[in-house]
Amino acid sequence: LKELDRLEKKYDDPQLREKMSSYRKIATDQLVEVYMNLASRECVKSDYNGAMNTVEEALSLDPNNESALSMRSKIEEYSSEGGGWRPWI
Repeated sequence: LKELDRLEKKYDDPQLREKMSSYRKIATDQLVEVYMNLASRECVKSDYNGAMNTVEEALSLDPNNESALSMRSKIEEYSSEGGGWRPWI
């Protein structure tokens, strides 16, 4: 993403900027997916803080991502119930 930021500043060509925008979307989606997989792993380990932090990282990239919003809600719900939470279910 930093490289895309650098390139967007460097080039003014509208077609190139459009391509970079589509690359940004692809890269962001892939990064969010990685964070969601990591959060699921934290859930398996019953690490509430780790899972929540990882989901928040995903949401910092895409604040409207439905999977991340849903997982955050489940983590909050299950953690408030005490032990034995399984937000990936």
